[in-house]
Formats: sequence, structure tokens, C-alpha cells
Amino acid sequence: MTDFRDLVSQDYAPQEAKEILNTPELRNTFMTSCLFLAFADGSYTNRERTVIAAFAGHLDISHAHLAVLEDGVKDYLLMQISRIHNLDALREISAEMDGPADD
Repeated sequence: MTDFRDLVSQDYAPQEAKEILNTPELRNTFMTSCLFLAFADGSYTNRERTVIAAFAGHLDISHAHLAVLEDGVKDYLLMQISRIHNLDALREISAEMDGPADD
């Protein structure tokens, strides 16, 4: 999958996901992968946030822990572009990552 739409177009059975993703490490990896896909196009839309929050809920991942995972993904992505010397562009990218975008 290279796009968040690829992820949400797949059949998803919450109980089956919970059985397969049966350790905290697997659940964190799945959620982190979902977040990377959501951020891949440069915006994390309200629809993407809603879907990811639902996935987290199905896997008994708290809102607080999901926020930690989101921050980790944002930090990682920002680290990849941290060598850019255009600070205004970096601030703009960071603000776009923090604020929910409309679909």
C-alpha cells in the first residue's frame, strides 16, 4: 500500500485484526504504519484521523497512546527534512502536520 485510500479500501474485520495483532508491539507497528500512510501525501485529514482513531479503538489503544504514536511519526518525518535551511517552509510543514486538514 502506498496511499491511505489503499488501506481503507481493504476489508477490515475488527475482531480478526485484534486476534492477529495480539501483542502491543504488533498493534503499535500497525498503527504507526497507518499513520505513515496517512501523512504520506503531506496532510493528515479529518477522515484519516477518524479511521485511524477507529482502528485504535478496535485494538484497545487509548487516545493518549495514539497521540504518542502520532507525535512519533511527525517527529520522524520532520527529522527527515530538518537539514532544510528554509525555516519558514519547515514551520509551514510542521503546522500542516499538526492541524487537521479537511477532506
